[in-house]
This record gives sequence, structure tokens and C-alpha cells, in this order.
Amino acid sequence: MTTSDPSGTADEPTTAQPGAEEPTPDGSSPDEAFARLRAADPASVDEPDADAIAAAVAARLVTGDDLAGRRAERVRRRAPWQVAAAVAGAVALGGGGYALGAGAAGPSSTSDAAVVGEVAQLDGPIRLESSIETGASAAAGDDAGGPRASGPAESTVAGTSADSTTAGPWWGRTVFHQEGLSTQGDSAEGWAYDAAGVFSPETAQRAADVLGVEGAVREDYGSLALGSPDWTGPALTLAPDGLASLSFSDPTGDPWSCAEQVVGEDAATEGDCARRDLGAAPAPDEAVGDLRGTLVELGVDVDAYELVGSEQDGGDVRVTNVTAHEVVDGQRTGVTWDASYAGTGLFQLYGPLAPRVDLGGYDVVSPAEAVGRLGDPRFASGGPVAYAETLRTSMPTEGRTPTVPPTVGAGSPIAWPVADVTIADARLGLAVQYQPDGAAVLVPAYELSDAQGTTWSVVAVADDQLDFSTD
Repeated sequence: MTTSDPSGTADEPTTAQPGAEEPTPDGSSPDEAFARLRAADPASVDEPDADAIAAAVAARLVTGDDLAGRRAERVRRRAPWQVAAAVAGAVALGGGGYALGAGAAGPSSTSDAAVVGEVAQLDGPIRLESSIETGASAAAGDDAGGPRASGPAESTVAGTSADSTTAGPWWGRTVFHQEGLSTQGDSAEGWAYDAAGVFSPETAQRAADVLGVEGAVREDYGSLALGSPDWTGPALTLAPDGLASLSFSDPTGDPWSCAEQVVGEDAATEGDCARRDLGAAPAPDEAVGDLRGTLVELGVDVDAYELVGSEQDGGDVRVTNVTAHEVVDGQRTGVTWDASYAGTGLFQLYGPLAPRVDLGGYDVVSPAEAVGRLGDPRFASGGPVAYAETLRTSMPTEGRTPTVPPTVGAGSPIAWPVADVTIADARLGLAVQYQPDGAAVLVPAYELSDAQGTTWSVVAVADDQLDFSTD
């Protein structure tokens, strides 16, 4: 735990020269792979070039992306603990996700959680993508960032099921109207996440020092990694994604990790794990305090986060989870740090090291014009809801007699259902959007609601500041 500066300014790296022999971080013999990593280090300047970043983002700010394949591959490379955490019921990781792909998630309930500081009633994140970033469900969809629908239940809980009544109105043919919304445009700030400024071997090494991971930095499928290569011991990866995502896992402290295989009569099924008694997990407030200190050591601006801790009861296994929600202008952005604690302490951690860089102001369309975008093909997008709705209505229910649909009669009108929605309320906020090259930006977006509380989201940036090209 020697530094709190992930950008490398506290210990300025030098750029490797061609042919020069670079020592590994642990002082062992020269390592050509490590030298190549250092030579490619983007964190060789003291401060991120905000003007350059702003110009680059302005030149390529788009409403759609083609990251589905890239993100699926990135998630495939991620550590297996993310899948285990999802199965075990840990808090959703990364940008989170919804079955309906949308963002009406408000403040979490604090009835069973400890929160650092005063509990604030924060607006929930606005999501332009059905981007479920856990290893178990990343394939659920990375689409063009068009209008998304969510239901009233999602106002407090992320991830409602496809049984929501909003699946019908959002999927298919919908006509949107507005009632009483302003026709006046506005302006709002935007930000970029400076992943290029912190993705480096030095950053990975300092994070490993903070988290107690041993070994030299190595390249692993494009990421930087340290520790156990097979994830049987403490391990860490720093991913070259738009948020410079850090992933840490210590299976020796994971109560769900197999200490040994149970065989013979004591095994309920072949390959059952032996029970692991790791002692009592820390209380939520204690875990919140520990994560706060860890984030400070990692160089994260912890004052920009709301930390929430909760106990997870897994029967014989008890775990304390802590989520740090990034907050900008009174709204959770959907960017999070997620940590899990057991009796031995922290055993899982995942979150972004990329700091936010101010991009300046953007013109935004009026709420009334935003409603018009819901029916504009440039802002529309497909998603998993149609498939989920099909499953919901066509999968046979156990015990029911299967029926066949009646044959359409001669002269019958062709069914072409169109939902009619009137938007009655609009909230201007912020949403994380991924550029075609993977860079992440935090841009103005609208959350639009009808009288029943169903919400849709759409990017709010004016047309002349969007790049609609596909090159």
C-alpha cells in the first residue's frame, strides 16, 4: 500500500527505448514482454490532455456502437469470480444491467444496509444500453444506445424480469406523444473517462501492492495481470476497456471457493465442495470503512462515490457486500465499485480506475423533442426484450394443456398492434455511453415517463454535436 496515484505521476515511468533491456517490477532479469508493455505506456504525462480528449470525443460522439462482440470477448477474458459472484447473489457489477435494458434505478433501500454519511435521495442512473456487465449475462445485449423502456418496479430495484408490463409497449410498434413538456432546449456538461491515462504496468503494479497480490506484471489476452495465472490464489487484472476496469480476486478467502473436493458418502453429489469456515464477515459499516480506505490507496476520488454496505445471507455462508456508486450532480451514473468481504477480509473487488475528465458543455434538445426521438430510427435500437417476451408468452407452463392458435379466417384484418404512449414527465440527467472504439463518456440523456411510471431513455445531445457516421 505504497501509493494512491494510479496515473503514474507520483513515480514517473520512463519510456522504454528500442532494444533497451527493462527489468521486471520485482527486479528480476530483463523481460522483453514487460519492456514492450512499458514502451506502450500511455501514462507518460503528468496530467491528462483534457483538450485533446474533448476534441477526440466531440469528433466521434455517436448514438450507436458495435461493441457487442468486443465486450463479449472482454467479459470472456474476465476472471471467473464474477460469474460466481453473480450466482451467489452479489451486487451487480460494473455498469449494471436490466432485463429490459433501462435505467430507472433509484436509491437503494437502506433498511438492511450501512451507508457512509447521510443517506441522500439520489436520482438513479439513466441507461442508454442493455449492457449487463457480469460474466454470467454479458451477452444480454450491447446495442446502439437507443430509447429503452423500464417499469415502475425498476424505480428501486435493478433488473426486473421480462414479466413487466412494460415489455409490450417498448417492444414492437409504438407511437409516442407528449403532454405538457417544455419545448425549450438547454445545455449540460459532459465527461470522458480517461482510461488511456491510467492503463499501464505501473498502475497494475501499484494496485497489486495495495491489494497484496504478488508477482510481476504480465500481459494476459490484452489485459495486464499479476498473481495466480489460474486464479487459484490472489490475482489481479487491469483491463484496457473504456473505464480501465480493475478486477481482484482471492479464492483463498472466498467462502464459495472449493477448499477440497468431498468424496465418498459425505458428498451429496459428485464434486461437492467441502464447507469452508472462514469466520464472521465484517459488519456493513466496517466493510464500508475498509473499502473507503482501499479506494483512497488505489487513487480513486472516493468523495465522488456513495458507499452502501449490506449483509448477504447464504445459509451457512455470510458475506458482506459493499457497492460504491459514482455520483455526479446528485445522480448515480451507474458506474460502481463492488466489493465482497468474508471472515478473512476482502476477497473480491471490481471497479474503474479511469478518472472523469470534463468535456465542457453540450447543447441538449428540449423534452418535447426528446419524445420525438423515441420514434426516430436514428435513436431506436433492438434488444433482448422481444426474445424474452416471446419466451414469456410461448413457453408452455407445466401442467397446462397445450393449445394451437386458431386459424385466421378469410377476410379477417391482419393484426398489427401499435401501442400509443403519452409521455408526461422528463428528467434530464447523465448516462454512460460507449464509443465505437470502446472509449466511455458520460453524456446528457433524458429519462421520459408516462403516467403509469413506465420510463424510456434517450440521448439528449443536440443533433449538430452528434456524429452519425458509420466510418
